[in-house]
Formats: sequence, C-alpha cells, structure tokens
Amino acid sequence: MDINSNYKVIFTKTAEVELDEIYNYISTTLLSENAAKRLMEKIEDKTLRLEMFPESCSIADGYVINGIQYRKLVVDNYILSQSFIKFLCFEN
Repeated sequence: MDINSNYKVIFTKTAEVELDEIYNYISTTLLSENAAKRLMEKIEDKTLRLEMFPESCSIADGYVINGIQYRKLVVDNYILSQSFIKFLCFEN
C-alpha cells in the first residue's frame, strides 16, 4: 500500500464513550492526567497507523462473525478490536 492510503479509521460511538471512561479513570481515580494523555496519544498513533497498514494487527482468536475474521490492536493494557474501530475503504 502506498503512502496515500484508501482507508480511514473511525471510532464507534461505544468506543468514544469507553475511551472517555478510560481517560477519566486514569486521570481522576489513579490521579495521573499525564498517563491518561500519553495513553490516548498512543491509541491515536496506533489507530492512525492502521490507515496505512490495515492488516497489520494480529488476528483475534475466536472472533469470526459471518465468516469474517476479526483483528485486534493491543495498546498497553487495552485491546482495540474491529468492533471498536471501523474502517472505511475509499475507491481510487
């Protein structure tokens, strides 16, 4: 795939809510706003990388739905799946 990717990563509404909850938990309960910001930056960086390399994630064992094999992206202690983030494919 060339540098001008035909893919766009989109977070589901559920993902947005869960990311907010993760951020709030780390920044308020664990009292580490810097750690929360770093984690969100890592998640953003890794998901944006998926636009260039959409098949770079490992296969999620046991997640075959309607014949589709799902993949997962691990960021620190969190696993992002294709049910969490969606891909849009654009035609050339």
